[in-house]
Amino acid sequence: MSDEPSEDKSLMQRARGLMETGPLAWMANNHVASNLLMAVLIAGGLMALPTIRQEVFPEFDLDMVTIAVPYPGASPEEVEQGVVLSVEEAVRGLDGVKEVRAVASEGAGVVTVELLLIACCLTSRVRSIESPRSPRTLSAQWSVWLPSSAACCH
Repeated sequence: MSDEPSEDKSLMQRARGLMETGPLAWMANNHVASNLLMAVLIAGGLMALPTIRQEVFPEFDLDMVTIAVPYPGASPEEVEQGVVLSVEEAVRGLDGVKEVRAVASEGAGVVTVELLLIACCLTSRVRSIESPRSPRTLSAQWSVWLPSSAACCH
């Protein structure tokens, strides 16, 4: 038991030694050098400031496609059976699809597709869906939002 206090003291002495020789201790002992380093970093930041590109609405790619289908007057169950399942089946058959998520609510269905790569013909595939469970008049109302970098094939 008499060894434990001496071990604690030696650990404390080593910790103090590290604190006295670490980077913060050096900065505290050499305050002129630390102030010069700070001035150089601030000057570098100010010189780089004009080259930083700033946009109110920056462009970015999410590799996500959102398909919204209105189905006025339909219950969520009808939207799921009539629209969402058809879209999910058609989209899952494409190469490059990572994940498909769908939400059926009253009067509309939304399917979000996360892609591995930009699937160029997703829009034409979705627009060609004809399901016996959904009215054909819905095909003219499909809304598909693609990432800005999607170069669709025609």
